[in-house]
Amino acid sequence: MRLKEYKLGNFVTAFFIIFAIWQIVAMIINRPLFPPPYVIIINIFQTFHSQIAIHAVYSLIRIIVGLLFTLLIGVPVGILMGYFKKIDVILSPIVYFSYPVPKIALLPIIRGMKNIAVTRSNTLYWKTIDHFIISLLSFSN
Repeated sequence: MRLKEYKLGNFVTAFFIIFAIWQIVAMIINRPLFPPPYVIIINIFQTFHSQIAIHAVYSLIRIIVGLLFTLLIGVPVGILMGYFKKIDVILSPIVYFSYPVPKIALLPIIRGMKNIAVTRSNTLYWKTIDHFIISLLSFSN
């Protein structure tokens, strides 16, 4: 059978049957090793709100900042490379050279270069740059 032929009601029914069996088995066993489903669902929501949500927000901010910097720098440079042959001739080898290298492999090199320039006065600046670089490398192909 194809997935289209299944009805939503069948999935909902199966879901409730599985949870009912789980609840009954948990009540019979009555051990912390096999908690009932409602305890796990409550724990998931509490953990998400207390710990995971803030990290998800920070990750989303890093993604947005990385994409904005990419759009602000990459798109104009790409347009310039498309319109002006001289700029294309100058920048194409740099772009093509980076294709076979996985971007995440460049991270230790960039961090090493960053650590040479770090002093106490600009540590916060470099931490921000570090997050930006990680965002860029994680979203490049």
